[in-house]
Amino acid sequence: NRGPFADAPMSVIDVSAAHHAPNEDRDPYTTLVHASRASDVALTMVAGRVLYERGRWSTLDPERAVADARAEARGLVRRAELESLA
Repeated sequence: NRGPFADAPMSVIDVSAAHHAPNEDRDPYTTLVHASRASDVALTMVAGRVLYERGRWSTLDPERAVADARAEARGLVRRAELESLA
């Protein structure tokens, strides 16, 4: 039995950096929300599949994702007739 949360997304956050102090032990949830940075993410998983681990993406090419996002943004601007912003 895999349980009800077997396919749930999961992230592991490294809280050893100084910007998580001094309240990480007393109030870990608030510290995670207010002090965590993208660089603190050590691992992400979805449905048991590791997507990202310590700087490495296993499912995408980051440069390609950025290029695709920029191209889509330009297309949206054109379709919205906001050429002056493109």
